[in-house]
Amino acid sequence: MCLKGVSCSACLATGVAATSLTFALPSDVAAGAPSQRTELLRNAGGASAASTTVLLHAGRHSAICALSTAVCVAGIVRGSTRSKRRSVRAFATAVLERTSEEEKLAFMEGEEVTLLSPPALAGMPGRIVAPAPGGNSFAVRLRSGSVFYILAENMQSASAGLASGTAPAAATALGITVTTQVDPSTNGVKVMPFSWAPLSYFAPDQLTPKGPRTDADVGSPCCSSRVLFKGKQSSVGAWTCTPGGFPVANRTTTEAFYILDGAGTLTDAIDGTVNHWRAGDTVVLPKGWSGRWDITKTIHKIWVMNFHMDDLSEKDRSKAVVAHAEEFHWSKLRPLGARKADWGTPEHFNATAWKVGSTYVGSWACTEGGFLGTANRPTTEFFYMLEGIAFLTGLDGIARRVVAGDTVVLPKGWSGRWDIIKPIRKVFGVISE
Repeated sequence: MCLKGVSCSACLATGVAATSLTFALPSDVAAGAPSQRTELLRNAGGASAASTTVLLHAGRHSAICALSTAVCVAGIVRGSTRSKRRSVRAFATAVLERTSEEEKLAFMEGEEVTLLSPPALAGMPGRIVAPAPGGNSFAVRLRSGSVFYILAENMQSASAGLASGTAPAAATALGITVTTQVDPSTNGVKVMPFSWAPLSYFAPDQLTPKGPRTDADVGSPCCSSRVLFKGKQSSVGAWTCTPGGFPVANRTTTEAFYILDGAGTLTDAIDGTVNHWRAGDTVVLPKGWSGRWDITKTIHKIWVMNFHMDDLSEKDRSKAVVAHAEEFHWSKLRPLGARKADWGTPEHFNATAWKVGSTYVGSWACTEGGFLGTANRPTTEFFYMLEGIAFLTGLDGIARRVVAGDTVVLPKGWSGRWDIIKPIRKVFGVISE
């Protein structure tokens, strides 16, 4: 029996005798099961074996799964007793010791290497974590904490020096989310996690029905919603509403949202201006706005709400803002120049839809490269990924692979870094608290 959809992440520790394997389960399995554990069942073939069999426990769910031996060698399966942890640690050591002379590896665990390819990673230093399934590639941890499968022919021992003649291009990330339990010097900066959700988290059938709107004056629109994040002054989530129309009088919050699907209009009460919106658009409804919604095709949106105390001027609060999708295309973004980076030469760009008071809404894009984000960030940022692939790594060492369709919230106080593997473009909402 194999539990479908299980993905694993290796927590590789430094200066710690025992590390652990953690698991990200499908939402229908993980519900009500905040912690998982595993038990080693069997392994055959030493470090070159493609997989190791473990028994995975997640709350009341259990399943026998084949996990990558590379991951098992790199870490130690979480155990409830010291003896279990010692036995699994002994297993990891024995796996390496049982590797025969015929199976001698090109690189050894812990060896420092320099990447020659893929081109986007060429020249970057890394450390061998463990051999990957198949025997011709290795899991390599970069200084950023991100881990990739790299073919043996695409790297060399760090002592051999770097080969020349490489050019930038995209790299292929490891297909699992990898977390690295390092002990970085935080210099007093608080370690904070960030919130992340794939598009499936906000699928219409995952939202909670709220029933028909009682204020509707056209049709019988029914709404549903789901919240991802709640902060002191902001919240992030998703909302759907079926066709219909209803008035809005003197909004109490400023809301920005990205429209995944749907079509309709927002009419400003102050002068009757009709603002058309559709899928791919970004909209801002300021605190104090009055007008009406008319939905012609069911709307599905990702939103960020700012519960700010300050009131806006009549000019700022009276008009809905609609930034159409084409306004955030690469060709429309303003170049901001190169970012200081520790790998690659990332160039970043942006466009602003709304920047009033404590709310800033727009689009941001960046090419390949790795760099530190703002330390102890003074704002909370929501963003929805339009395209690209990147890793976000916090001071807790957790690296999350972020792709198109993902929603991320970086809370006030978060510190970490970006590793952009394929050029990204996102819609963002920044809340100053």
